[in-house]
Amino acid sequence: MPLGSSWRFLVEDPLLNILMALSNWLFDSYGLAILAFTLISRLITYPLTKKTLNSMKNLQTIQPKIQEIQKKYSDPKRRSQETMKLYKDAGVNPLGCLGPQLIQLPIFIGLYQVIRLTSSQEIAKMTELSERLYNIDFVKDAIPLTTNFLFINLGENGKWYLALIVFIAAYVQQKLSSSNQTTQNAQQKQMNKMLQWIMPVFFAYIIFSVPAGLGLYWGASTVIGIFLHIAFIGMPENKLQLFPIIGP
Repeated sequence: MPLGSSWRFLVEDPLLNILMALSNWLFDSYGLAILAFTLISRLITYPLTKKTLNSMKNLQTIQPKIQEIQKKYSDPKRRSQETMKLYKDAGVNPLGCLGPQLIQLPIFIGLYQVIRLTSSQEIAKMTELSERLYNIDFVKDAIPLTTNFLFINLGENGKWYLALIVFIAAYVQQKLSSSNQTTQNAQQKQMNKMLQWIMPVFFAYIIFSVPAGLGLYWGASTVIGIFLHIAFIGMPENKLQLFPIIGP
């Protein structure tokens, strides 16, 4: 089976049919279907997210020991070795935070293709849509779809208000993540400070060039991630630092 056909069979078609079924179940609302799918995908990846957050919590716990290592060893190589040993003993994976992001990537790409297909009014696309649906009445009954949700057209590129929501959510998430890292040198702090702005701006910019339905998914997923972070790790001691204008 060619790579493109495998991708469609394993990723796009299941996403398409799940969204159709959810839409039919949720009062013919495509927007509610996307939100429900976001929650379901978060529940499925919850074990990995929990492992990642536990690793971040452990990292926060061993911050004093990391500070001791940095003061005790002046040799960068020895300092790195001792730090990695400490990570291993504490069950901390410095790259563990990439796991949930890597899992979301194929979902994000697949949703992009699915939402473009389902929101198209072209005869060829509508024919392709009907052909790719599973032979299940409950799924097929979702056609035709309504792409309007609240004040958003899910098939059009995201508007400024959706980009703003994604920016704020991404900023808060970046702030929460960096607030746990207290043993950084000046260069690392400066890099994190740049990322706190660059990543949210990048995600907000992407929203302008993809269907709004995809922006709805990304924004909702980020908000869920924020609540999970707070539930497992808690808020920073200085809550004002979450806000870009008045926080440090």
